[in-house]
Amino acid sequence: MNILGTRPNDGSHEVTVGGLSRHDLKSELSARQIQLNAHAQVLLDNAVFDDATTKQAIVVIERSVSGCAFPVATSH
Repeated sequence: MNILGTRPNDGSHEVTVGGLSRHDLKSELSARQIQLNAHAQVLLDNAVFDDATTKQAIVVIERSVSGCAFPVATSH
């Protein structure tokens, strides 16, 4: 399983969310030498990770501020 997702050339990044138990997710992260700080551990201990059966793909799109096409620059 590719927990890190795929990254096409258009700036998007597809990530699979769910489908692994808490134990399996921790094993995958450890196998990739990804260390968890205390805050990440608190998140993984949350009950939302008790149900790992729901699996979905989400797409994260990376854009620069200039790529957002705002009509006027602002500092607010």
